[in-house]
Parts: sequence; structure tokens; C-alpha cells
Amino acid sequence: ARAAAAAAAAAAAGPLTNNISAFSLRSVPWLGSRAVRPQGSGDSMEPRSGPGSAVVAPAQREMPPQHPPPSASSSMEWYVADCARTGVRYVVLQGSDTLDHWRVNLTFDPVPFEGAELGTQVHRGVYELACALYPVFLPLVREHVMAAATDSPGAPPRRLAFTGHSLGGSVGVVLSLMLVARGELAPRHLAPVYTFGAPAVLHDGTNDGLLCALGLDEGAVRGVTMHRDIVPRAFACDYAPLAEVLRRLSAAFRGHAGLAPGAGRQAMYRHVGRLYVLQPPAELRFTAREGYHPLLPAAPGLFRFVAPGGGTRGATARAGPAPSSTAPSTKPCTRPDSLANAVWAFMNDTHPLDTLADPAAYGHAGSISRFHNPDNYTRACGAVLRCAGARLERVLGRSVRAGRGHRVPRAEPRRQGGPGETVRDAAEGPPPLACVPT
Repeated sequence: ARAAAAAAAAAAAGPLTNNISAFSLRSVPWLGSRAVRPQGSGDSMEPRSGPGSAVVAPAQREMPPQHPPPSASSSMEWYVADCARTGVRYVVLQGSDTLDHWRVNLTFDPVPFEGAELGTQVHRGVYELACALYPVFLPLVREHVMAAATDSPGAPPRRLAFTGHSLGGSVGVVLSLMLVARGELAPRHLAPVYTFGAPAVLHDGTNDGLLCALGLDEGAVRGVTMHRDIVPRAFACDYAPLAEVLRRLSAAFRGHAGLAPGAGRQAMYRHVGRLYVLQPPAELRFTAREGYHPLLPAAPGLFRFVAPGGGTRGATARAGPAPSSTAPSTKPCTRPDSLANAVWAFMNDTHPLDTLADPAAYGHAGSISRFHNPDNYTRACGAVLRCAGARLERVLGRSVRAGRGHRVPRAEPRRQGGPGETVRDAAEGPPPLACVPT
């Protein structure tokens, strides 16, 4: 069944387009020199608008010889805004919206990332797209960082943050790592990259080895995936059913460490940084049919994968198929003995080939669209925040009734999580979702 689903996947690529709304001020030619030029100043989020030309200075580090040629046939919507309070310049990138974007998604053969010395391979289509956008964003990066020289004493440090949904998130990750690898952006100037429903596009052979090599910690990249979104699983699941076929197709796949015969886990790419799972309330219209994920608690929340012993409030990993209702699974519980095993179990439940083999998964009402739709990510985020706020209100209400006044309760002490637990980490700082709103 999986082989038949794999053969039918290409023909079904059309219905997978995620219908993201255009949220940038304009479309950017991939190889043009036009960029968004800052105008005026403000006290909070300030959009940068107005077309202009920018002279791109030579990069501090020469482009590696393995750098792929950029495509000149596509454009991508983006938006830039500054936050004067935090000193962060946000770059928001669009997800897949055109046929050219889907050509990028399906050009997934691996190529070296920024030279062989880093020992990392990257999704070729995403890398080419990032390389095409690099000279467009470079002047904006330099301008923002260099403006720190004119800041008043006590001003927040200047930082840059990429974010995006789906393809936009993956491109944001690659662009941010390129800027650090080429010496244009010091690690201290990189704010966490937040992605939503983004596929894995990097393979370094170890967990976060690339981030360590660039002087970044795991918090530099934070990926949020809906509990039943197929896209973040697409390249990070078990490729054993397809590995031999891919190796026969191309030398690039034959030399890919992730598909090597005898490899413990055959996966195309891996998620780098921290991985979060967004589980919306089952009452939401778009999620009620499938209910909660069997590896998570039967409750809405934002859950983070952590190494054994690093959790606050834990969830037991359960083996077995997804339940057909919102009731908790009654299958026997298993506890993965490592963070990698916990992520691996989640990426293969449900396996993307099983989802693609289900005719009901396609179309506007199918699970592929519903759980990857950016509007539904927004709905899920809002619903989870509202649930967290309601919990805080209940705690405050009990405190008032007990005569203790309006006092925000202190955070629960951290406890030792079980091996490989998937946890809801309430100790995480702001944004986007890991804290209770006040």
C-alpha cells in the first residue's frame, strides 16, 4: 500500500497547495536588487515599506564552490517589521503558493550546505531559493546590525528573526544559518527562528551538530508543528520503503548518509533545534474528526520534545494507531529511551505514506489541508492561548475565594521527566506560545 501511495503522490501534488494568503507588501524578484527600504521610526512594530534599490556589498566570506545556482523563474512574498521595544527585526516569509514553489518542494535531492567542511547536506530546492533571496536580505541585515552604533545607551541589542509557515519557515532557517556561516551575522545577533508547519531540510548526521558548529544553541531554531500535520513529517519519517528506489534514481541519493544501507534510521532530513507540537482543542471544527494525538495527553497545549530528565509536566508516549475519538488511547504505554527516539516515534505516527494512501485525506476537507493550513495554525494558536488563560483564571479564582488575594501563582518546580518524554514546557519564555498570558 505504501508503494502505491508513493507512486500516486506526484499526481496528487496539485491539491496539496496550502492556499496561504499573501501577507507581504509586494513580490520580490529573485535576482533583482530591489529591497524594502526603512522609512520613519516608531515605538513598536514598524513595517518597512517602499521599493528602492540597494547596493549589495561583497560578503565577508566567499561563496563556497558547492553553492547551487539560484532559480530565476519564481518570486516569494515577504514582509519586514521592526520592534523598537525589543530591537528585533522580523522577516516573515510566505509558504507554498504557486506551482514554482511546489517545484522547489519536490526538488529534494541533497547537496552540501555552505561547503563540505560543515558536513551537512540540505534540500536542494530550498537551498537554491535561499541563495536567490540572500542578496535581497543582506542589505537589510547589515543596515539593522550597523544601526546599533547610533542607538542610545541602554537600548536593546539589535537582532534579526526569520519566521514563516511551511516552505517559508524552511527557507528562513536556511537563510539564518547561511548568514551566520558566512560571518554576516554573529550568533548573538540572531533571535530565535520560529517555523510553523515547516518540513525538515537539513541532515548533519547528529542532533544539532550544525548548530554547535556555528556557535548556536538548540534554541536558535524552534519548529512548531500541528499534531497531525503531514508536512513536517514528509522528510523526517522512515524512508526505508523508498530508500532503494531513490538510490537508483540519482547519485545524490546514493551518497546521502540518511539513506545509506544499514543505517539505523533511514530518513531524508532531520529537524534541527527545538521541536514543539501544537495540539488544538478537539472542539475546533477543523480538528474534531480525528481528535487528539495518541502520543500526547488528551488535552490542548503546546508540547516540547526534551531529552530524558528535562521536563516539567510530562506525557506518556503510547504505541498504536491514532484513536477514532477524543478519548485517551488505551494501548500499552512505551517510553522512548532518548530524545531522538521520541521524535522518531512521533514523525512516524502517522506515517506520511499511510496518510497519502487514504483518498479522504485530499481536498479542502481532507486532513492534509486542514492540519497544514496556515489559517488553522492561527486558530490553533489562539485556542491554546485561550485555554491557558482560562486555566490561569481558574487558579486565580480559587486563590481569591481562599482569601489569598489576586496573586499569580508561582511556577511549579521542575521535575525530572521520563526518558524521551514529550512535555509541555511551561518554563519556556515568550513568544510565541509556551507561556501563560497575563
